[in-house]
Amino acid sequence: VEPFMCFREDLTLMAAAARMTNVVAAVTPDGDPDPQLFETLEQGVYSLQSSDDPAFTALLFQIRLLGLIGFRPQTDHCAACGQTRVIQEPQFSPASGGLVCATCAMRQRFPCLPLSRGSLAFLQQALRLAPAMITRLKAAGQVRCEVEDAIEGYVTVVAGKRIPPVDFLVQPLS
Repeated sequence: VEPFMCFREDLTLMAAAARMTNVVAAVTPDGDPDPQLFETLEQGVYSLQSSDDPAFTALLFQIRLLGLIGFRPQTDHCAACGQTRVIQEPQFSPASGGLVCATCAMRQRFPCLPLSRGSLAFLQQALRLAPAMITRLKAAGQVRCEVEDAIEGYVTVVAGKRIPPVDFLVQPLS
């Protein structure tokens, strides 16, 4: 019903909206109605219209989506062994679905991604905040890069394939 005319005039917005819909299509079964999932996607697309950073808005959407479909990244304890004490030098394992301790990181078949304390705190906030509040989060530099890499890797594992990134217009697929 909504024409989203601004997407037709801005490739950056169109690419971010495409990423959102591609992720939803890749991680959900065809023809399975889910009103909450539809509402989440609709809110995500609407939030792009007022976004100063569509790629970041798409990242926040993906974090929210993962939690909604039952694949919330584990950030409170080791996703592999369940260790609950403070994890030194946190690493994110897309294959394990979240944070892993140093011992489990060495045992992973695929490389883990190092996370700074700031990146871990950002990811935890993004997972806890209500949908209306999540757009207030900001990340730049190392934090943003680390969270983008972790979520990109995790979405690839959940989807079972690599999905074109938000900036697919400027980066070749590997």
